[in-house]
Amino acid sequence: MKIATFNGTPFAIGFVQEGKVEVDIGENLDWIAHSVLDSEMRRVCGLPLVTDPKIPFYIFTEANAKDAGTPPQLSQGYGDAYVAGFQKLWTMK
Repeated sequence: MKIATFNGTPFAIGFVQEGKVEVDIGENLDWIAHSVLDSEMRRVCGLPLVTDPKIPFYIFTEANAKDAGTPPQLSQGYGDAYVAGFQKLWTMK
C-alpha cells in the first residue's frame, strides 16, 4: 500500500528517504514565518496587504528527499531565495 503524508516534518521525510512512505507534501515553516512577518510589517507601515502570498508546497519523493538533509531538517530542501527576496524588499541588506 502506498502512503502519502503532508506537512514536511523531518521524520516523515525520513520515511520517504527510507522508502516507507511514497511522498510527503511539505510546506516550509520558515517561509511561512517570513510571509507572516511581511504581512504584519505591511499593516504596521500602512502598506497595501498581499492577498495571495504564494507560499508553495513541495512534494518530497525518494528522488529528492535527500535535499532535506540526512537526517532531514525542518524547513530544508525548499530553496532559500525567499530569504534574500525578503531582505531586499525590506532593505535589510
